[in-house]
Amino acid sequence: MNIELVKIKERLAEEGEAQVMAVMPFLKMLVPIIDEVSTEEAYVIFGSRQKFDYHRKAGNINPIRGFSKKSRKFWSRVEIYNLKRAEQMVMKIV
Repeated sequence: MNIELVKIKERLAEEGEAQVMAVMPFLKMLVPIIDEVSTEEAYVIFGSRQKFDYHRKAGNINPIRGFSKKSRKFWSRVEIYNLKRAEQMVMKIV
């Protein structure tokens, strides 16, 4: 199931079907801070802390860190939305 999620996530990232997904990469380039969300916000966007932690531990989503090793973790909003949509597509298939 993880391999399917990664493939669908990559496909969604390439195609960018939704309007938000088409605009977000450009906004990310212009103003990178817009794309970064805290862990708490990531839980809210994903809908569940358990699901988010599952995908984080599986390596499906990776944090964005500052220069320091102890810097706060931030997550890419675009990656979260792509992963969430990929998971929904897999659930529809199964």
